[in-house]
Amino acid sequence: MDQPETGPCLYVVKVFSTVQGEGSLAGTPAVFVRLAGCNLWVGTEDTRDTGRGDCAAWCDTQFSRGQAVPLPQVLEEIGKCATGMACPLVVITGGEPMLQLRKPAGKLFVRLLFLAGYDVSIETNGMIQADFDQPVHITVSPKAIRSDPTTVDHISQRRGDVLKVVWPTTLPLKEMDEWSFQDKYLQPRDSGEAVPGSTQLSECIEKASVLGWRVSFQTHKMVGLE
Repeated sequence: MDQPETGPCLYVVKVFSTVQGEGSLAGTPAVFVRLAGCNLWVGTEDTRDTGRGDCAAWCDTQFSRGQAVPLPQVLEEIGKCATGMACPLVVITGGEPMLQLRKPAGKLFVRLLFLAGYDVSIETNGMIQADFDQPVHITVSPKAIRSDPTTVDHISQRRGDVLKVVWPTTLPLKEMDEWSFQDKYLQPRDSGEAVPGSTQLSECIEKASVLGWRVSFQTHKMVGLE
């Protein structure tokens, strides 16, 4: 993607206020910044069968149509969404946000968020190492590679705050149990049911119990939030 002449930009799909529905920050009012792009598939219906990651078959997030937005404009939009929040949390997600956050504009964006007084959380698949000078909350949700679905060799981010694995998975849970995360979760995959993930729930609880992990739910969907 070419850089516009308006200064540092991010390719943004959407900035919106909601409540974090998953993981250790569940229930926290937040501003989500959804960035464009992913390193596991391109995000269009006609490419689901050819995506590199197994998530291409079931991902329900629209991340493929972003616009180049100058950093001041992104920060302005975040400010509008955070109006009235006592402890504003910004969650940077995707797609795969580290594709942009590893670059100078992305690192500057994170630094500016902290200077503005925001707490920052990043949701990543862990394929790109997160390297920030600021105390960023890191959630890693690893996805399997279709060509070798039982390996985690492609996951470089093996420490952080939250490890969240979507169930069912072919990834080696016992191996990932050795990684350095404060909290580890299994999360049942949303298959379009009235209660997201209910089909996989009993298996998810059983696996989490054996590992000593916790179970995460997409509670924002259950109450009709984005």
